[in-house]
Amino acid sequence: MTLREGLVYSKNSITAQVMQDVGVGRIVALAQAMGVDQSKLDPVPSLALGTSPVTLLEMVSGYATIAQLGEHRKPLFIKRISDRHGNVLAEFGAQMRPALSSDSAIELVDMMRGVVTQGTGTQVKTRFGLVADIAGKTGTTQNNTDGWFILMHPSLVAGAWVGFNDSRVTMRSDYWGQGGHNAILVVGDFFRSVLQRRLINVKASFPPSRRPPPPPSPDAEPLPVEPWSRSIETIVRGDPAGVDALKRDPSPPKSAEELERVMRGMGRDPQTGVPRDEPPWRDNGAAARLPLPPPPPPTLPPPPDVTQ
Repeated sequence: MTLREGLVYSKNSITAQVMQDVGVGRIVALAQAMGVDQSKLDPVPSLALGTSPVTLLEMVSGYATIAQLGEHRKPLFIKRISDRHGNVLAEFGAQMRPALSSDSAIELVDMMRGVVTQGTGTQVKTRFGLVADIAGKTGTTQNNTDGWFILMHPSLVAGAWVGFNDSRVTMRSDYWGQGGHNAILVVGDFFRSVLQRRLINVKASFPPSRRPPPPPSPDAEPLPVEPWSRSIETIVRGDPAGVDALKRDPSPPKSAEELERVMRGMGRDPQTGVPRDEPPWRDNGAAARLPLPPPPPPTLPPPPDVTQ
């Protein structure tokens, strides 16, 4: 399997091999130069699998460096201050510094185009119909604790994180625990609105790759894409009403609001996915549980009639 295929299909073994070949120290230095400079990155091999927590702002800042072809710009929340007459009182410019070569950035963008065209991030196109020149990456931490998705466009980079403040609480299923199934809904819905309103140049494009893509390795097999109806049917777990609804309309929901209606129609809480007649916590390895109320006392049969 090539490095491109490992990135497209989120193969952790390829990521770990790159970390081993390049060196942990150099990986940490590059991440800090690209914008991941506030959170502490532990210089250990497992860093390649996302064991050091970082903020969403740092992740988007790092991907923005790639979209800027290797130039890192410090994020700004305020660009200018003006009075009620439109007079500019103060203006702030972004600090810019080179983080990686433009050639490397162009190749990374081209690799991550494959993520949204054939890999783990295809739902931004199949669900939301995005046709611009975009590239992105999904992310899922161990035990389905966090889901990530970052999407890049020449004029805009956006990302989303889905998870809980308490890392002991995890997603209920492997399907919804993946960034390509949870965080991607937030980013896809946002990007679709931006493109429909023409807030950015729809025709803008990244520079093309300067080298032809390598032929697929003979031992690489594309990951099977599970149909939406089959995936959600495992969550329904035999609920006849939910299964019948899926057979009538097997297309996936295209927005957070539509997903919430689907979950409510299944009799499930849209926030947790738990059936309304079940407790909201369950034993899931290291997941925390709230204490349940004691069971009601057993109903005893009436005493026998001993009167003569």
